[in-house]
Amino acid sequence: MIRAFKKSEFYEFLRHSKNYFLSNMATGALAFLSLPVLTRMLSTSDYGILAVFTGYQGVFVALLTLNCYVALGRYYYEKKEDFKEFFGTILIFILFMLFVAFLLFVIFRQEAAVLLGLPVNTIFYIVPAVLIYVSGSWFEQIYVPQKQSRKIAVRNVVKAYAIFVLSVVLILILNENKYLGQIYAMMIVGGLFFAYYAFDLKAYLKLSFQMKHMKYFLHYGVPLIFYSLSGVILAQFDKIMVNKYLGSSMAGLYAFAAIVGSILTVFSSAMFQAWNPDYFKYMDEKNYQQLNIDAYRIFKIVSFCALGLIFFGQEIGMLLSSSSFYEALPVIPIIVIG
Repeated sequence: MIRAFKKSEFYEFLRHSKNYFLSNMATGALAFLSLPVLTRMLSTSDYGILAVFTGYQGVFVALLTLNCYVALGRYYYEKKEDFKEFFGTILIFILFMLFVAFLLFVIFRQEAAVLLGLPVNTIFYIVPAVLIYVSGSWFEQIYVPQKQSRKIAVRNVVKAYAIFVLSVVLILILNENKYLGQIYAMMIVGGLFFAYYAFDLKAYLKLSFQMKHMKYFLHYGVPLIFYSLSGVILAQFDKIMVNKYLGSSMAGLYAFAAIVGSILTVFSSAMFQAWNPDYFKYMDEKNYQQLNIDAYRIFKIVSFCALGLIFFGQEIGMLLSSSSFYEALPVIPIIVIG
């Protein structure tokens, strides 16, 4: 029975889920470990600026690209011979949009700073941050369908920990505006990875601009803008609002509870990421029966993990924190249910 199970497609799905899950757990653990470090090295003002900057990054990824960058992965599943031309078209379009946006941010940096509630010296980094995120997303959109889970997992872990280590070093070096330490680290490490993506993905790219491809990614990406923004709002704006209305101490407590509760999201997103190629395969083959079987299995696994976190999340939180964080523990089951 074990040998037969290992030969099944569902076992292959679980194997790739493991890679994504370990990667997400490693980066999720870093999010928790960096919290007490950064809050001790940064003032509440500096920490708030970083939180707001991170939140706006997700917003502008969707707005400045018209959310069209997400169409690359969808077109890959079309399995058409002109994928390189499609990649070239979407690349030219996104670079043009970001170039125009960068010029506008530079010209109207004072107005943008007031509108966004950010220091003027952070406005210059919004567009580069968007470009770095989009290039990393394209890397995943191409290699997830190929089930290159290990390659993606290693990239995620190395990038996250490199940014954290460099952030700590730069924050210690800077005498003022210490929030720039993490932003600089994001730019430096992100720039290095951007160069890596450019080298690695050149085999899938041919510089070309065709209107039929532009029509495809506009029709696909633009209607999903509000969907993308909803994810950003759920992931970031709660921490920003808690920090604004209740102070940095409560924001730290809430962020800790959110990190423990997000273990479920880390696990479920890993499974969905691994299952995505199989989903499109079942849809192409109209094999809806197997699709429903897999979906029901995933639902049972996620539900089981959710119940575990609801009942034992507070104990897990106690193991991961000092007594100063215990005040946040009752919030964990609520976040898991959400």
